[in-house]
Amino acid sequence: MNKATGIIGGIVVVAAAATVGGAWYTGTQLEPVLSNAIAQANRELAASLAVDGQPGMQIELASLDRRFFTSTAHYRIQLHGVQADGKPQSRELLLVDHIEHGPLPWSHLKALRLMPVMAASNFELERNADTQAWFAMSQNQPPLRGQVSIGYDGASDTRLQLLPLDAREGNDTVKFSGLTARLVLSADASHYSLTGHSDELLADVAGQAGRLQAQFKGLSFDTGGTLGASGLYLGHSDLKLARASLQGAEVAPVQVENLSVSGLMQEVEGNLDIQASYSVAALNYAGRPVGALQMSVKLANVDIAASREFGDLYRTVIAPQWQTPLPDGTLPPLRLSLAHRQQLETVVGKLLDAKPLLQLEKLSLATEHGESHLSMTAHLANPAPAQLGSPAYWPALIGSLQADLQLSKPMLADVGSLQAGLQGQTDPARVAQAGSDLSATIAGLGQMLGLVKDEGEHLRATLRYDDAMVDFNGRKMPLQQFAQVLGQVGIMGQR
Repeated sequence: MNKATGIIGGIVVVAAAATVGGAWYTGTQLEPVLSNAIAQANRELAASLAVDGQPGMQIELASLDRRFFTSTAHYRIQLHGVQADGKPQSRELLLVDHIEHGPLPWSHLKALRLMPVMAASNFELERNADTQAWFAMSQNQPPLRGQVSIGYDGASDTRLQLLPLDAREGNDTVKFSGLTARLVLSADASHYSLTGHSDELLADVAGQAGRLQAQFKGLSFDTGGTLGASGLYLGHSDLKLARASLQGAEVAPVQVENLSVSGLMQEVEGNLDIQASYSVAALNYAGRPVGALQMSVKLANVDIAASREFGDLYRTVIAPQWQTPLPDGTLPPLRLSLAHRQQLETVVGKLLDAKPLLQLEKLSLATEHGESHLSMTAHLANPAPAQLGSPAYWPALIGSLQADLQLSKPMLADVGSLQAGLQGQTDPARVAQAGSDLSATIAGLGQMLGLVKDEGEHLRATLRYDDAMVDFNGRKMPLQQFAQVLGQVGIMGQR
């Protein structure tokens, strides 16, 4: 018994010594670790969130009160270009961070998280003039708080919480159930994982055209990636929304069920491949079911270096000119210096040299009785020596094109019935007849103009383009003749 007690006592002494030594080490290393992390974050923010030539967000370590077992840090976050009363303004957020030194912070011990860490951070938003209204909506509790575990290797695990909000002003109300998120980041930021969830957001506010009500339920997101040789994060991103609805004085009720958005970015043989898909399980408009929607797109063979150069040119030269639309809502004409025009042509040429692929893998609408879908694949080529924008440029830009359209007659009838109902028709027989009329009209007109082939329950159209020759529904012709055919169709369609 005495021997066992001695062993246990020895373990306690060693553990206590390790804890004290680890706490002292953490205290000496904390400031450079925080400074390096903030510097790295500011570099990333400057590259990705620029507003009028300056970073949209900047983080500053305002103070650090370092003690033996704990420390307290204060951060200042400057936000630039925040829209308020129609004008961009600056805002300031203050965070206080209570840091427990490792290797075994007390908060981790209480939660039985026994993996040694360098520090455990517990931060929350502080009240100031710019956040006073936010505090009021969260019952005077810090609306933003979180915990960060920093490993001795520099990796971090952040758990973020936005508290529920309840805002009322006159007849306007906004209710937010809150949000939780978790970010896991490697020491060199080469790997990351971000997940989160929010239950509900409700808004009932006055707009220019009357009241507007919106509801979003069951939001979740999951994204993660690895820093590739290109300097871009490669990986997946998924977002799901169980329900969304919108209605107003001049907005017919729209309801979406089970919205899903996913994306994938990869590097393949030195080029970038991007895939994205979108789906809606059920769309309801003005109280009437419309159907299910799907869309999948792909962009492949993108020259990484050229795309980054184009991105820099767009961000620094093109985007500032298009920041403010003209009074009619259109974008102002782009004015480029000779040097910038030459740079743009060179960058576009590099992008096209990689023979990028644009693919609409699927665009579909499925109603109660049928489904229609469109797919299209285009291989681009560099049309040099034709100059950008010249008549010879655009035909040579498309190396090859393939498109397939299938229209379901029952789906067209469903759309016609929906249209009749929206126009106020209530007689079931007349609603059904309107659907049949629309389906028959499109089928007859499409065949008369040579746009589709009738295949029983479906109307089908195919287009193939290669080497300046077009195959449209089995009819082969030069590109110029095809353009004339389309022109004639357009004229007949206007009659």
